[in-house]
Amino acid sequence: MKEALGMGDNLSTYVKDLWRSAVTNLAHLIWLLRNAAIFNEKKVDNNKIKVTLLALVKEFCCLSQSSMHNTVTDLQIILKLGVSTRARPTPCIKSCRWILPWYEEIKLNCDSSTMENPGKAGLGVIARTQTGDVLRVKTKGMGIMNSLEAECFAIMEVLSWAIERGWKKVWIEADSSTAVMSFNAKEVPWKHRTKWVGMTIFLLPFASHPPGRKGIFQPIKLPRKGVRYRAMKRKTLWDLLVSLLGLKNLWLTILEFLSM
Repeated sequence: MKEALGMGDNLSTYVKDLWRSAVTNLAHLIWLLRNAAIFNEKKVDNNKIKVTLLALVKEFCCLSQSSMHNTVTDLQIILKLGVSTRARPTPCIKSCRWILPWYEEIKLNCDSSTMENPGKAGLGVIARTQTGDVLRVKTKGMGIMNSLEAECFAIMEVLSWAIERGWKKVWIEADSSTAVMSFNAKEVPWKHRTKWVGMTIFLLPFASHPPGRKGIFQPIKLPRKGVRYRAMKRKTLWDLLVSLLGLKNLWLTILEFLSM
């Protein structure tokens, strides 16, 4: 039975599902016909077995969510079975863009990869300046981990690397939304929590970026904690004028009068 089911492993996922359905249903029909022949003394009708098996395969065809390959072999098998074709879904093409970091800011794009889940894991990170020049590139093996643990470990490794290089203002991006949300919500995994709190003392929190700076990667915001580092806030020219003159209400009144 196991060998018969494994004969469809080299086929497309749709034909593989049909093959497994045919094998399991055929085994069940043989068992029913055996009992009918032994206990009820009924004769085996090969044509009835074929019709019943094809009906069961067609019924399973509506339940399968897989897709077929556009090959001659798949088309011939589907034609012989008399089932409907199942084309591969149209790829969804999304546009994305990589945006430069701010002045005197280092952008660190990191990602991890695992052979299995869990399995052998590794990370890669690239550091760029505000002009797009590549500063450093780093790769490292991380041993046996699951995918989420590997993403969190990669982010922590990037922070350690930034501290070693003396980069104070960093913008870290990773493609795992779960890992990024846990760091931004200060819900760092307990294995890295103590190290995370210690490393944020040496780094300046980067300013929040304006809307639209989004892509495949998601930024990680360093926590604004303590007084050991100064929060960075970019003010517009209007905010600077108002703060210097101290006449915010007067200016607003004048603008409202002119707009009437």
